[in-house]
Amino acid sequence: MPHKILHLISSPYVLGGAEKLLLDMAEFYDDEKFSIYYCNLFGLHGEKDFFTESLIENDLPTFNVSGHRLHNIPSIISQLRNLIKSENIDIVQTHLVHASLVGGIVGKLSANHKTIITQHYTQKAINKFLPKKIDR
Repeated sequence: MPHKILHLISSPYVLGGAEKLLLDMAEFYDDEKFSIYYCNLFGLHGEKDFFTESLIENDLPTFNVSGHRLHNIPSIISQLRNLIKSENIDIVQTHLVHASLVGGIVGKLSANHKTIITQHYTQKAINKFLPKKIDR
């Protein structure tokens, strides 16, 4: 049975380096060993979202969670936990700052999967006290 991996990213409106990396890597996974899924925390919320559109165009399994504002964090965490549980995800790999913060919290709250945080950013990208603390 293949390992189920969820790539969690927080890509607002562009196709930057992390997004291109995920799209480029998609064709290299061994389907017998891995089932790959994608979730963009900032995907398709009324704005043009090139990354999520690219995932859909390439027929890649894509999930969305609603609410991408700070006051929606509890709902986002709950939706993400439910998604991980319902899809029996084994590994959550995070990409970019917001996805790493949210994914890290979900990883601490859930013992049924592993979380890998891929830091595509520097500490200077996080300029507020609480996110810096959570990121560490």
